[in-house]
Amino acid sequence: SVQPSGIQDVKAVKVKSSTEWIVVGGNGGVRKTLNRGLSWDTVTFAGNITPNVRLNAVDFSTTLSGYIAGDSGKVYRFFNGKFNPAPQFTQANLYTVYDDGSTAFVAGDSGKIVKRSAGIWTHKNSGLTAAIRCIVFAPSASAKGYAVSDEGKIIQSTDNGDTWSLSLSGVDIDFSSVACSEAGDSVWAVGTNGIIYQSLDNGGSWERFSIGTTNNTTNVKVKKDKGYLSGSSGTLRTFNPVN
Repeated sequence: SVQPSGIQDVKAVKVKSSTEWIVVGGNGGVRKTLNRGLSWDTVTFAGNITPNVRLNAVDFSTTLSGYIAGDSGKVYRFFNGKFNPAPQFTQANLYTVYDDGSTAFVAGDSGKIVKRSAGIWTHKNSGLTAAIRCIVFAPSASAKGYAVSDEGKIIQSTDNGDTWSLSLSGVDIDFSSVACSEAGDSVWAVGTNGIIYQSLDNGGSWERFSIGTTNNTTNVKVKKDKGYLSGSSGTLRTFNPVN
């Protein structure tokens, strides 16, 4: 079965390889499959602990390095074959995590952004008060990053997440997901009411367009010349990004 047993309300999935996937969910459940969802195994945590909070996000830079983030500031780092609890550095609910192997970020309620570099977690000033829902960095230009929040705001960084500046505000949607091109010069952000905002100039200006539905869009991914969207009520769409 593709649906993993033992998880209520799947919140996030990460494809680690062509056959290995990790999913996290609302009851603190974490499951993995090594055969594209035909069967599922429970993921091991150090000390056999069991997360007792909703887990909202998971990311892996390689099959050996990754993070999970959840409510009440819970973060778990994968190393030595197990998930280990990170030091408690916030009580905020965390909704997104990004890992590139050397640097990691988590973000969530009240504009909270925390960066891990050289083994140390450091709070960064996002300038936001609303919940941050997604944070990404450009694959081939890692100093360039974007984050989106409730209340229609997008922020960007050009120094690997140390400082952040406002790129878009004052729009009438809550953003939920953001994706960028390899170089980070083209960006796509999605959220409520089937709306996409697109920037082709490093977040300098933004164009708004609809995907042909008023359903909320919760996830956007862009691979080369094709964009993919998913959302509420089974919404699935593709689009042709300009980049």
